[in-house]
Amino acid sequence: MHAAMTAIFIGLEAKYADGWKWNVGTGGWLRITPDPTTPDDPNTPPFPDIIHNILTGDIGGVQRTLDTLDPEPSPINTSLPPDFLNVTPLMLAVYRQDLHMVRFLIENGADLNQTINILTDVDGSLISITARDMAEILNYHVIVDIITEYDQYESTILGQ
Repeated sequence: MHAAMTAIFIGLEAKYADGWKWNVGTGGWLRITPDPTTPDDPNTPPFPDIIHNILTGDIGGVQRTLDTLDPEPSPINTSLPPDFLNVTPLMLAVYRQDLHMVRFLIENGADLNQTINILTDVDGSLISITARDMAEILNYHVIVDIITEYDQYESTILGQ
């Protein structure tokens, strides 16, 4: 399972390095500069890209994305397409071990119970995992503690 997750995230980082960006507003991939020798059109307005902001650890950029987009549905819980297992921004921050980003996303409404299906390394069966499960699988104990703390707090506040 660890190998499958690693392959997905390496593929995502490679897609970004190749000039593709995920447009949360439209829910699709856009190639920013198809030809590295051709500059971007200065008349094309920038679009919010929460995934790029998470990949670069830019909390301010994530905040600007949240301020720019319609809050429903929340861009913070937008999934990437199936070729990237429908991972969420929170899962990407977990994978990157970005403690500040994990906290920021949770404090701004990231769904702690959102799941993705991933193949197990053992028998190839599919299992559903949350961002917390991902942190446990990857042995990111501090992140497991952060998510657990917020989950317990939310359960207490909401009386669940």
